[in-house]
Amino acid sequence: MLYKYNSEIRLVYTEDDSYLLMPNNYGYNLVGYWEPRASVTKVTDEECLDYFVKNTVLKQFKGMSANKLTPRILENSFLSALDKLVFNIYRGHRTTYYFLVLSLMAPSMSSKFTGKVSVYQSKAARDKGQRVALRMGKFLGMLLPDVPEGDRDSIADELQTELNPRKFTLHVSQEADAFEQAYVGNRVSMRNPRTTSSRKSLADSCLRYSFDHLPEHPARVYDTGDFSIIYLTDDDGDIAARCVVRVDTDPWVSAPIYGVCDNSIDMIEEYLSEHNAVGSYDGGWYGARLRVEEYEGSYIGPYLDGYEELKEIDGYLVVDSNGSIDCSCYEGVLLDEDAEKCIHCDNTDYDMLSVHGNHVCNYCYDEDYIEETLSGDMYYNIDMGIAWYTGDDGCEQEGNFRYDKIVTLKNGKIWYVEQCSLVCGEYYTDIYLKKYQNNCEKDK
Repeated sequence: MLYKYNSEIRLVYTEDDSYLLMPNNYGYNLVGYWEPRASVTKVTDEECLDYFVKNTVLKQFKGMSANKLTPRILENSFLSALDKLVFNIYRGHRTTYYFLVLSLMAPSMSSKFTGKVSVYQSKAARDKGQRVALRMGKFLGMLLPDVPEGDRDSIADELQTELNPRKFTLHVSQEADAFEQAYVGNRVSMRNPRTTSSRKSLADSCLRYSFDHLPEHPARVYDTGDFSIIYLTDDDGDIAARCVVRVDTDPWVSAPIYGVCDNSIDMIEEYLSEHNAVGSYDGGWYGARLRVEEYEGSYIGPYLDGYEELKEIDGYLVVDSNGSIDCSCYEGVLLDEDAEKCIHCDNTDYDMLSVHGNHVCNYCYDEDYIEETLSGDMYYNIDMGIAWYTGDDGCEQEGNFRYDKIVTLKNGKIWYVEQCSLVCGEYYTDIYLKKYQNNCEKDK
């Protein structure tokens, strides 16, 4: 509820009036307990609404009458789940502003666009009954502007899990094809999973690419019988989570789980717990074998979480702390450090780096390699071009990308292909298509 204190408007925590909050650009800012409460006058509902309409993102509701507001918490499953989460974790943010956003925008889960929030964006839209669908993160940014973005993402993921539960099928295999499928198969849409050293986002997996330039995918060399791949698929066969587990020991020893959401990671965690599996970071993979697949003087193989060396023993690559084969690189080709020579100058005097399966000396690396924008990977300069992309701030900017990752749009602009879609034989940016989609929804 709003109060006047010494002729100025101040915000007070609505549940028990124990917190003082000061106005800021978002409407409020928690500053501490308020004692004593002298010279306080309660503000009318109309004054309260007028204050927020003038000073917050609710400007589009100018002219709204306070007596037409809906109850603070509308009776629908989305708001019930949302308010429960906020109450349990961010109780101090359930302010007058918070409840006004819920009352004015009347959010609910969109029936047309899965995972999006349907809201009124203005008084005019509310009077006409016209709703628009917002991304969950954008809506939570308006509702809880003082909560860190990462925490808002966690709220969004928990809401999606509760309101739109996904059904997955668990698979366990030791076949090379299954390892490859789990790594490069189409991915289920992401939902911001909570990440730790043992729970990771599938979108961040360094071996999620097809590696078509190699004779086979690096993950296939796990097929020695020492490892199993545990993975989840949805009804379309898309990958929701995966985990490589050493199974020739008792107990099993698991690598980190990569997933698209918390409940997919939880599902594999539960399966591993039922089999008393332990984590791999305490040396539990030492002695495990990978298949030898030689390639241009090196070996095809995966990046191993928590391990750096392999040794060739009896026809296998064995995880060994005294090995000379580097398994800490992401390019799918593992170099034997006992045979280092720069591919550009044949020099052996400089320190060597592993770049996409090749030895490159420090000198050639500094002179001839460029960092690719967004991925941070280094590539030979003749393989790189300049293209536009959308940064984290939402602004268009130029960056360096491999030529096979850039396309020409219909308007002639060169753009990063991962932020584009092919429609009727022409490339358009995803931002343009989203704006077009939103405009179509508004027209409806």
